Amino acid sequence: MNDDELLGGVAGRDPEAFRVLMERHAAGVVNLASRFLGSRPDAEEVAQEVVLRLYQHPPRLDPSTKLFTWLYRVTVNLCIDLLRRRK
Repeated sequence: MNDDELLGGVAGRDPEAFRVLMERHAAGVVNLASRFLGSRPDAEEVAQEVVLRLYQHPPRLDPSTKLFTWLYRVTVNLCIDLLRRRK
């Protein structure tokens, strides 16, 4: 299944679709956050928040938009928020 089909499953609260999406993208989200923050524990905290947001409010993406673009943007925004709170 492609990400668009899985996202539809997530919107319908299909746990299997959510699990497959997380297996597919979780490592990329953690790696991105880790590079941005310089801390693996902080990156895992941000990744948990990204996962929570995906589950609670699955994005309604334009067909030309990839899910990873949404994940990337949310991850970067959460990293920036975390860094701001720590200043």
